[in-house]
Amino acid sequence: LIGTANPARQGRIIQLYANGLGPVTNTPVSGDPTPTSPLSFTTTSPTVTIGGVNAPVQFSGLSPTIVGVYQLNVTVPNTGAGTRPVVITIGGVAGKASSIAVQ
Repeated sequence: LIGTANPARQGRIIQLYANGLGPVTNTPVSGDPTPTSPLSFTTTSPTVTIGGVNAPVQFSGLSPTIVGVYQLNVTVPNTGAGTRPVVITIGGVAGKASSIAVQ
């Protein structure tokens, strides 16, 4: 779990969890956990920024084995150490900023 005692490391891949990212491929039955294969990808590619810097997205879709939770695997960019805002944008709509500790 990322926090001040265990900050995200620049250049490493982290997982972010969200809701409301829209339609996916391989849509599971309502109320069922998302299958592990094939994966359920968002049909629109999101962008993620950490500290205002683009954080490349390797995966965006429903989190396998969980019901209705999206997962984004992103690389933490070089932002310098400290608490940095995280913003997910999809379909031109930016979500409310959250924050993450970065080392």
